[in-house]
Amino acid sequence: WELDLISAHLKTAGCRKPDVVVVSDLPTLPVGVILKETFGCKLVIDCHEWWSEQERIWNPKAGEKLAAIDYWEKQLYSRCDVALTVSKTLAEVMSTHFGMPFQYVPTCVFDLPQLPERVPGFWQDAAGLPEGASVVLFQGGLSTNRNLETLMRATKYFADGQYLVVCGDGAFMHDMKAILEAEGWPERVRLLGWQPQLDLWKYTMHADLGIIPYSHALRYYQLSAPNKLSEFHICELPMLVDKGMIELTNIVTEDNVGRAEDLSTPESMGKAIASMLSDKAALAAYKANYRTAIKRFTRAQCEVYLEPILKITTSQ
Repeated sequence: WELDLISAHLKTAGCRKPDVVVVSDLPTLPVGVILKETFGCKLVIDCHEWWSEQERIWNPKAGEKLAAIDYWEKQLYSRCDVALTVSKTLAEVMSTHFGMPFQYVPTCVFDLPQLPERVPGFWQDAAGLPEGASVVLFQGGLSTNRNLETLMRATKYFADGQYLVVCGDGAFMHDMKAILEAEGWPERVRLLGWQPQLDLWKYTMHADLGIIPYSHALRYYQLSAPNKLSEFHICELPMLVDKGMIELTNIVTEDNVGRAEDLSTPESMGKAIASMLSDKAALAAYKANYRTAIKRFTRAQCEVYLEPILKITTSQ
């Protein structure tokens, strides 16, 4: 259907032939290749995922399917003038695997001219928390392979006055609630569901700590850079990540905006959260470090990464 849509568009009066085609991810890349071969234009692939490795997470025994996806990635990526992906280490690994350069351009949500003012009593009104509560925030989709079951169990290790707020929804919500009731501390958790993006900023900036609990043995997963990484950066929220997550650990430790710990068990995760929430001086220092850290996820920084790529696509 993508090809039919583009073909219809190119037949409209006054439509210009493309100079550059930008394709997001493997499924639409064949259409991009057709357009390049038809019009002689430049072709850019923006890889949000490494598709064969993503499939390996969900279907590790699907040997023929994995081989087929890898084959088509190798065939089609080689026809692109520029290949982009979302993390520095992932770009390095994909460059080696595919035998062609992959560029790193970080995922960027959007810039806030300035952070909103903090609202006294925000958590009392938004989540029914007591005054003075310390809050660790998880935001995002609720699905398997995100270590969320460990996060639910980790709550039983919280200290007095510490709470987990979850902004998000998904198919794993039912299982999360069951695990929380059976093995966690339900009174210390608020499951608030999806929040509109502009409202989500308010929750993020009022939290004391942001957690990205992801942990996985597969190297591809370890190289991921989820959107919440840039959202936490923009809102200057101290972070806790798993030390096995290579890209997350590199960024958090290089910018000194949080800690990378072992989050593989409920006890290690729960005690890490409790320790960070209890150390108000360290949280303040992490927050202050955002002002001197490289502004990785701003539009201006993306322009720096994109400048050489634009030169490639505009050259004859």
